[in-house]
Amino acid sequence: MERNVIGRSALKPPCEDSPGERPASVDPLRQEDVFRIVLATANVPVSIPRGRGRRVVTLYEAQIRRLAVGRVYRRAAVMDFIRLVHRAAAASSDAAPDTPHPPAVARLEESLERLRVVAASADASELDRRAATFYEMLLDTLGDNPPE
Repeated sequence: MERNVIGRSALKPPCEDSPGERPASVDPLRQEDVFRIVLATANVPVSIPRGRGRRVVTLYEAQIRRLAVGRVYRRAAVMDFIRLVHRAAAASSDAAPDTPHPPAVARLEESLERLRVVAASADASELDRRAATFYEMLLDTLGDNPPE
């Protein structure tokens, strides 16, 4: 199959049935679907260095820790991800205030609470304290509360 190459990325040619158009069987993503995907992505477990070993945290918490440490490549992209997670969590809680939070939002809340508890403990590392402080500053900047 021949591929159209734009820059360094290879793209499939358009559908033969209707060139330049999207096939009828492909529905556009609804905003709720996008937010569900964002929350699922934010809750993906990742491994980060911890002392001489490693520790498993959510991708969301890992991104906050990366920003707290200092220089981050593509900082704006990381901030956009964090903002999108907050929008997704807010949208899921605004949709039906009387229903329980989706599991993805509940896992985010648990992860962030764990971050606060670890940072408040006596044996917390400097990175843990900086991550918690940075997270509080980030919430002030975003002008909203933690995902609830």
